[in-house]
Amino acid sequence: MRGVLRGGVQSATPDDDHDGPVPITACLAAVGGRLARNLWLVAEATRVAFDALELRLAADRSDDPPSISAVRLDAELASRAPRDRAARCVVPAIGNGTISRTVARRAPLEAHLTLNRRPLELPDDILDHALLPAPGGMETVR
Repeated sequence: MRGVLRGGVQSATPDDDHDGPVPITACLAAVGGRLARNLWLVAEATRVAFDALELRLAADRSDDPPSISAVRLDAELASRAPRDRAARCVVPAIGNGTISRTVARRAPLEAHLTLNRRPLELPDDILDHALLPAPGGMETVR
């Protein structure tokens, strides 16, 4: 689908007058929402409090065939917990994300994260870590 701006709202086709997200926008909202939920679940289980989470997601797409060709995630996290404890929550939150894993099967998922305004290093094979237990011996979060 090719989006157009109509009255400041992106529609699916030029003659579509219904407001609403295009499929790629809905997909990115699902990735972001699920990541936030997974982070909350892992943080709660490990007793780490996050004060803020800001997500920015973008995707590249191909028209022939219609598909997502890349997804980029930028996340800014803030926590008063010790940096290493807070950082350990992130890998299982991303790696165990059902939607992020589904998207990553079809398109590269590039993630850049900062914790308290300092870059957070993530393993290149972050989605391969999904089957590892989360910090503290907790079962895998799905």
